[in-house]
Amino acid sequence: MREKGRETVKEKIKLVSNVSDCDPDGQLLVPVAFATRHQVARPGKECLAVTGNTPELGRWRAINSRVMFQITEDLWCTTIYVMKGIRFRYKFAVIENSKKKVSKLYPFH
Repeated sequence: MREKGRETVKEKIKLVSNVSDCDPDGQLLVPVAFATRHQVARPGKECLAVTGNTPELGRWRAINSRVMFQITEDLWCTTIYVMKGIRFRYKFAVIENSKKKVSKLYPFH
């Protein structure tokens, strides 16, 4: 029996993906889930984010990147919603929590 308040990894990932499926103009949005394994060098001072060439991913600017949720010590995830059919590029970034300054960029696999 699982302890109260302790979700499985699948349950935690599901918690971060509850968003409406239409934008204000009625465009159909689709969820895109990002997950990667990486252990940051300075836990508590650094975290992972995803950045890319679309407004939803911050247009390659660290200050606008999407901070990922830490699920386990080395598993990070987030979900964004984009217009159906859109193509985009992205990279994972290690950023400093306080400044949203990129420490390292990692190309997608």
